[in-house]
Amino acid sequence: MEREKAKYVRELESLRNQFTQEIESYKNKLKKSEFIFERQFDAASEFVSLRLNIISVPFTHPEMDWGEVCATIAQDFNKIEKQLDLYISKHGAVLGEDITNLIFSAGAEAAMGKFEVSNDNENDRALDAADKLCDHLAEAEKKLIELVHSQSSN
Repeated sequence: MEREKAKYVRELESLRNQFTQEIESYKNKLKKSEFIFERQFDAASEFVSLRLNIISVPFTHPEMDWGEVCATIAQDFNKIEKQLDLYISKHGAVLGEDITNLIFSAGAEAAMGKFEVSNDNENDRALDAADKLCDHLAEAEKKLIELVHSQSSN
């Protein structure tokens, strides 16, 4: 009976050790997940602000249309290109490939579009680049917010 009891005590202790290791492993995974979530939340928050900064164009008259907004955005292509590069260099590790590609695409529109702007005049290609830039930024913001929300509900 004592041998049986000792056997069960050893098995119980082995199970305790196994559960303790699994709990510690789970705690480590949870800490890593929390760290990544915090970085992704910060990246999403900063991106919402950056996008709003880029597309918030002061109205110069009541009938201002999207083309005029794009013209104003086109005037800032140099600045926008730098802002997007800086953002990716800061947050690229936690964005995911699809979001990073969208932001790179927006930056590429600004990089190429800046050559279509001269002396405060922009041509149709510059306006098209500004429109595409805004589309890429909107899609990236949508995906970033979805990423954060998908993690917060788990």
